[in-house]
Amino acid sequence: MTLYLWDASDFDWGRGPMNLNAAKADGITGFSHKATEGTSVQHTHTGEALTRARNAGMEFIGAYHVVRSVNVSAQVNYFLSYLDQVASWWRTFPGFFLQVDLELWPYDQVSAATGKAFASALVAAQPKRVITYASRGQYGNSLTGIVTPLWNAAYGNDPAVHYPDAYPGDGSSNWAPYSGWTPVFWQYGSQLRIGTQPTCDCSAFRGTLDDLRRLIGVPAPAPTVKGDAEMFRLIDPEGGQFVISADTLSPTGYSYQPIADPVGPQGRMLVASGIGTANGNPNDPNHDPYANGQWRPGTFGPSKAEVRATLIADVAAAVVAALPPGSGGAAPTADEIAKATADELHNRLAG
Repeated sequence: MTLYLWDASDFDWGRGPMNLNAAKADGITGFSHKATEGTSVQHTHTGEALTRARNAGMEFIGAYHVVRSVNVSAQVNYFLSYLDQVASWWRTFPGFFLQVDLELWPYDQVSAATGKAFASALVAAQPKRVITYASRGQYGNSLTGIVTPLWNAAYGNDPAVHYPDAYPGDGSSNWAPYSGWTPVFWQYGSQLRIGTQPTCDCSAFRGTLDDLRRLIGVPAPAPTVKGDAEMFRLIDPEGGQFVISADTLSPTGYSYQPIADPVGPQGRMLVASGIGTANGNPNDPNHDPYANGQWRPGTFGPSKAEVRATLIADVAAAVVAALPPGSGGAAPTADEIAKATADELHNRLAG
């Protein structure tokens, strides 16, 4: 799997609308924008660009500093202070990363030693992931020992086309290691169309969204706990109850109540497979079944009769058949059936 990131600067704002919503809709996964250079250059659109990316729902957002041959500590402070000024939320945004831009400019041949020192100082100054953009073509193996992953740049014939059409593939030699690192990103073009924006820089990432989350350091979601929070109490108006997944049985006289929070991955899975209910009008395809965090009578998938026949009869019969007799040889109590049914559903979901 290949994911794509767009990196921009103030120079891009005169080329198009800088529509981050369009970029995301076009398949772009992440975005970074130039913030500072040396200790005297600030790109004035940084805050607006990063906020647009956040508002567009980009999970991975970054800012970069162009390293110059001046005091490293002063550059780190300049970079972070400007970010705090224009986008203070960067420090708490889970998918935010920092990019070191290290290049051999005609007017400043920034050394590998200066780049390594800046990367180390930036890593030490804050907790976010730092990645160094420094091409193999310019720096080769001179960055050996750098503390950050590397971001390669190599354009080939640099066509002006839609960004995925120019990508040479995950097997390209431009992914080969240098300076002790296999590059995590590769900027493969600078004239690419992204969404409604022409003449863009685009980079590729080889891996899944979870791979990129691990690289950037996005916290893993809490594991799903299987339990009664995703089960329901089905209540028979004539007495007795047992726990089972949500079911649409109102015409039969049954009703149900959530035990705790009914909306969860397994509950949603049951609805998606047609075993369950959703909030509001079941005939409205635009309706959000999870609006307001509630499930109410309404139908997905099989008819009520089918659900009752296939789900309740199947699960309840299996449970009752497997359940030992109650105390004194009596039939199992409603509570015993409830617990056994919940266990059976949990096991089926787990399988």
